[in-house]
Amino acid sequence: MSAEILEIHNKNKNPNAGLELRHFDFTEGDEVSLEMLDHPNVSLCCLYPANRRVIFVETPEGIDLYKFPFIRNAQFEYAQRLIAISHDDLH
Repeated sequence: MSAEILEIHNKNKNPNAGLELRHFDFTEGDEVSLEMLDHPNVSLCCLYPANRRVIFVETPEGIDLYKFPFIRNAQFEYAQRLIAISHDDLH
């Protein structure tokens, strides 16, 4: 079981839209251990049942998403990269 890094090249989102994978231009990168998801600066972003992927957002250390009135907007603003795992690995 592993996770895949999605390197963000550009962000394109209407501020009033929900947060979805399509709001990022990215390339698929290296595989990493699922242990990366235990970091406090990694948070769940969205689920994609159609392709059975779960997307997480990695933000800079020290950013407390719970201090923002809208977590999804803060995730988008501070996203450094995305992490994708298989839906089957989510437990």
